[in-house]
Order: sequence, then C-alpha cells, then structure tokens
Amino acid sequence: MATIGKTIKILGDVSGAQDLVVEGQIEGTVQFRNNRVVIAAEGTVKGDLFVANAEVNGHLTGNIIATEGVQLGKSAVTDGKIFAPKIALADGGRFNGLIETKAQADLPDKPH
Repeated sequence: MATIGKTIKILGDVSGAQDLVVEGQIEGTVQFRNNRVVIAAEGTVKGDLFVANAEVNGHLTGNIIATEGVQLGKSAVTDGKIFAPKIALADGGRFNGLIETKAQADLPDKPH
C-alpha cells in the first residue's frame, strides 16, 4: 500500500496498480482501477477517482467510478457523482451530488 503523506501536494494525474492512501492533496484524476483508494480524514482530492473500491474520510470534489464499492465515512465531505454497485454512507458523512448504483458492466468509462 502506498501513501501520499500529509505534507505532499500533487498537481496532476496519479495512477498505479496497488492500494493507495491519500493523507495529503491531489489535484487531478486518480486511476487505480483494480485497487482500493482511501482518502484519509486529513486528505483532499480535487478530481475524479477510477477505482475498484473507494473509502472517503476526507474531502473529495469530483466523481467516483468504482467497480466494487464506495464507503463514505463519518468525516467525509464529498461533492460530485458516484457510480458504483454498492455505496455506504456513515452517520455524519456529507454528500452533495448524484448517486447511481450500477452493475460493474454498466459503469461509465468517464463521468457524464
């Protein structure tokens, strides 16, 4: 599992083939299509996520396309669209946007 630390800010797209924890900031598309991405409580992402699983505990401004599932934790602040077969929102988590539960085969390649 890779970690983007609290003091790291990435301006640009990020991709990989392992699980990722974001404690810092990313401004760009995040593509870990076969892996899990966790946005920690202190983490921020401004861009779209293309993942197998997403867990948001921090701030996300963008869309999530997840082939397996999405969890929004109690400290999540999310603004965008979510496309996934399964979605969970914890008490206290904040979400503003659109949710579409779709089978994996029906997920978009990019948000519309």
